[in-house]
Parts: sequence; structure tokens; C-alpha cells
Amino acid sequence: MSNELEQPIWRPSDTDVFKANMTSFMNYLFSQNIKTCTNYEELYEWSLNHSGMFWKSFWDFCDIIHSEAPTSILEGDDIRKAVWFRNAKLNFAENLLRKNSNDIAIKYRSETKPTDYIRYSELNEKVAALASALKKAGVDKGDRVAALITNRPEAIIGMLAASSIGAVWSSCSPDFGYQGVLDRFGQIKPKILLTIDAYSYNGKVFDMIYTASKLADSIPEIEEIIVIDSDLQEYDLEIEKAVYYDDFVSDEYEELTFEQLPFDHPLYIMYS
Repeated sequence: MSNELEQPIWRPSDTDVFKANMTSFMNYLFSQNIKTCTNYEELYEWSLNHSGMFWKSFWDFCDIIHSEAPTSILEGDDIRKAVWFRNAKLNFAENLLRKNSNDIAIKYRSETKPTDYIRYSELNEKVAALASALKKAGVDKGDRVAALITNRPEAIIGMLAASSIGAVWSSCSPDFGYQGVLDRFGQIKPKILLTIDAYSYNGKVFDMIYTASKLADSIPEIEEIIVIDSDLQEYDLEIEKAVYYDDFVSDEYEELTFEQLPFDHPLYIMYS
């Protein structure tokens, strides 16, 4: 029985391994006379023992979009004080949105709707529209944009829009409840709260309007609440500072631009 437990549940096929990005990276290292790695274990060990060289190679391999190149890759070996990519300037969202094609970027499925697809060209447009609206609402570099949201396209769009500006993104699952969310968002004092009006779990609909309203009352730094209509319930939006997502985002928006930021500029605030 113990021998059975030691066996892996799944192994990639030779074709899967050949097509893997990790294989492409190892081939790149070999072609550039940087390092010969024949398997994952060798690559892993090299990444630990030569971290600076590993991440410099990874930066080049991925062709990281940047406005200013780093003058050093890694300074120091104390994780609490180490400096990565000193003097580099770049934008996280710009790198994720480098494709503007008809390829599928997001595949979304929920309990109540059929599978939906968003292509890269459409994703770029949606991010541009939301980023433009956030700027008009006064969101600037370093401001916090918080989301009380399920795993849905607006979560990705919101994160990318905030990141393009240099704002800091944070999110909580709606099932945390009012106090759980307040304990988290109350610390970061977001300027904008993005929320779903309701969500469905196991066939039951849970209202989020009341929770959003209480959060706005408890966190005075929230200047605007953007409400995503889930089509799960009928309600009147009678919350001070609240606006529907579709009304907040205009059909006329500025071209998407990307704030160039230091490598150590904060991107997310996450919670354990």
C-alpha cells in the first residue's frame, strides 16, 4: 500500500514536456551558453544557488516590457532586506496585456450562466475603459482599490485597470462576511470599493448590497462604490456613493496607458 502512495497521481506525456514553457526556458539557457539543465531538479537547484543569474535569464527569456532596465538583479541574501531589479521601471499590467489578439484570454463559467469567453482585444478595451473611469474618479498611484467579488471577469479587469494606474489592488471573497471584510479593508482604507450585488452558491443567492452599505459606513475613506449587476436579484441601488459598474464605465474612454513604476512598487495587498 505504501508503494502505491509513493507513486505520482499523474505524469505529463513526452509531448506535454516538450511543449512546456519550462522546457523552452531550459533550451534558452542552453542556447545562450548560460546553463545546461536536463531536468526540473537541475533547474531548481541552479535557481537557488545562482538566484541573480536565474532571474536575469528569466527576465530576458520572458522579454519583460520595461521603460528602464535594472542596474542590478539582486543585492543581498536576506529576504527581508534584499533589493531586486534596482532602478528598473515597468508596469505589471502592461506585461499581462501585451497581446491584443483574438486569442481567448478568459474563460468564465458560473452556476447560473453558460460559459463565456473574453478575447485579448476585448480584455484590453475593458481594462482601458475601467482605468479611464478610475482616473476620472481620482484614483492615482498608490491609492487602494478593493474588491468584494467572486471569481469573475471583473475581478481580473479591475486588477489590471488598477495596476495600469499604479494603484494597489486588494480583494476579499463575499463569503467572508461583513466583519471579516471590515477587518481587512478597514486596515488599507480603499478609495474605491468594487462589489458584486449578489452571488450564487449551490443554487442559493446571497445578497451583498447590505454588506457593501455597511462597509461604506464603516470605512469613511471609501469615496465610491461600484456595483456589478449579477442578474441574480432585483433591487434598488439606494446606497450613498454607489453607482452601477455599467454606468461608472463610459463607452468613451482614454487610450490605455501604463504608469512606469519601480520593481518594488506595491501591487497587491493579500491576507493570510
